[in-house]
Amino acid sequence: FQEKALMAQKYGASGVIIYGTLSSRYGYNETTSHIIYPQEYYDYDCSKKKGKGFGKAYIPASELIDFDTTPAADGRSKPYNSANDQLLAGENLCFRYSDYKGSFLAFEKQCPSQQCLLTGNTTTSDQNPAGALMEACCAWDTHVFLYHDDAMYDPETGRPYEPINIPSFYITMEESSTLLNTLNARSASTEVTLTMYSRWYPKYNVATVLIWAVGVFVAALASYLSASEIHHATKMIQNGSAEQGSDDTGSTESIDNSGNDTQSSNNGSPATTVSMRGYERVVDETGSNETAREHRGAIPPEETLELTPLHAIFFLVFSSAGLLTLFFFKIYNVVKIFYAFGCSGAIMQCIVIPSYLFIAKKLNIRDRVAVTIGCGEIGPVTVIELLAVITSYGLGGVWLYIAFTCHHPDTILFFWVMQDIMGMCMCIMFLKTMKLNSIKVASILLIAAFFYDIFFVFVTPYLTKGGKSIMVDVATSGGPPTADPSWCEKYPDGPECQGGDPLPMLFTIPRINDYAGGSSLLGLGDIVLPGLLLSFAARYDAAKKLVSASHSPSSRRMSSSTCRSGCGYFVPSVIGYAIGLAMANVAVYVMRMGQPALLYLVPCCLGVIVFLGWKRGELSDLWNTPKVLLSCDQILYGTMEEKEELVRDEQDTLGSTRELS
Repeated sequence: FQEKALMAQKYGASGVIIYGTLSSRYGYNETTSHIIYPQEYYDYDCSKKKGKGFGKAYIPASELIDFDTTPAADGRSKPYNSANDQLLAGENLCFRYSDYKGSFLAFEKQCPSQQCLLTGNTTTSDQNPAGALMEACCAWDTHVFLYHDDAMYDPETGRPYEPINIPSFYITMEESSTLLNTLNARSASTEVTLTMYSRWYPKYNVATVLIWAVGVFVAALASYLSASEIHHATKMIQNGSAEQGSDDTGSTESIDNSGNDTQSSNNGSPATTVSMRGYERVVDETGSNETAREHRGAIPPEETLELTPLHAIFFLVFSSAGLLTLFFFKIYNVVKIFYAFGCSGAIMQCIVIPSYLFIAKKLNIRDRVAVTIGCGEIGPVTVIELLAVITSYGLGGVWLYIAFTCHHPDTILFFWVMQDIMGMCMCIMFLKTMKLNSIKVASILLIAAFFYDIFFVFVTPYLTKGGKSIMVDVATSGGPPTADPSWCEKYPDGPECQGGDPLPMLFTIPRINDYAGGSSLLGLGDIVLPGLLLSFAARYDAAKKLVSASHSPSSRRMSSSTCRSGCGYFVPSVIGYAIGLAMANVAVYVMRMGQPALLYLVPCCLGVIVFLGWKRGELSDLWNTPKVLLSCDQILYGTMEEKEELVRDEQDTLGSTRELS
């Protein structure tokens, strides 16, 4: 094709149209003087599987023009005559001599191109004893990609061919038939104009901006919600203080949910009584004395895991092992199943149950126990909980069904929207459970993830067979299809045409108005790992407000005034995350390849907090567990012994509920 285009350009053509014909599929061996017939599957298909096929016909050789089924005496055969193309296209020989004629497997009902190619196979029939029958099968009529070959050299000069500057493209047999019929039917004075153009595609990918916005929003939301318990406690204290309406004369102060009383500490200093969900605590204004009054009904500590340097090492080991397992064993469907069920539970906790409770409250519907399960620690299950399970896991099941049955499911609106919602809920649940309580652990974890990301994206192509990036290969379910586009257009279900679809553990938004397809992607790890640091900043800022609110009104006003002037870490860290993620997206466009987002996110997020901590003189406190977080835990749960007692009380209450049920 390239040589044809070069010759056309040399003789002054303004463009080249290369069109398909049936005769172009045949060759002729000048040495052996035999016809080279088309190749099965590449040029035609005769297969019939599970009641479906492409169509087949057995044509008498006598019906063909200048065609011999047997070589001459000297062993020579005639080349294929292109005049037979008209006989093998449309409602001609293939229709008349169709196999399974009259059934749904007939040629005219099965062959998409409505044209057939001779396979070179012959047979005989009682209905045609005088001559052989030529097998003809449905011809493929797909586009041919005109790839440019930089290695082509002019044999006369030994130099590369001149560049092709005229437009050149390929049209199918069906399209060429329309064009040639139009040319043949025109009068001598009529001109036919053919316009060649490239399809419009967006210069800038809007989906990249949207995936950036989604990433920043989810990281900020999940991090902020990880401190929701502290925000709730602070709000209760502030509401109680507003109801009391006391002055700043140094008198004692009592804050609870139902009312207010006044009390002094043992050393005569002003004291504040803080009650949250019935948990009453007397806090000395100086912060030096603290006594717990009532444990019954206290805030039960959430199930959380405080990360340590050892966890950072475990992360590196298990993440590497998991990635290598997926790369070598290709168990991507197992990942989809686990992800679907895990995210269904996260959706139930984050969205479905709160939504049903809100609706029930608005409609004044009282929830009741639907069933009691004695297995494990499930116990009584309410109607709302039962509906939430059915809804959440039903949505997860539909998503999983589409993932297993549809080609490129990420182009289906329900699938990718549902996947993004699942990912958001998973991030929220992860950051509510996993906690970082110091910059030291955050630094170890994020720096380990930083080099982990770089190694598996940029270094592994030099270590693997075929130069594959392990991270990119796993993220795209084994990489792009191994077959060429023409083959996959014919056989999209073939194993060599599978792959390229991203694993579900990421956010995805399809490219908008881009006919070539594709999606913008953002892995969940690029949210939850920096999100751990953002969550630490959010809890640190919230803990400061809680400890401040637990003191006298004058201290609260002074602390609040100071924070308004810029003492927080959460907002600057979110801004740093947004800048780092934007840099990663820009790098994708500049380098035209996938980027390890943590390469940009870790310096921007960790660097912001370290710099602000150093500037404010708080870096040493942030490096180890900040005192304000310890004070916050004491206000919420008391000492460690009291916290353990709360857990035991919750377990005893749950056991009593089961016995009562």
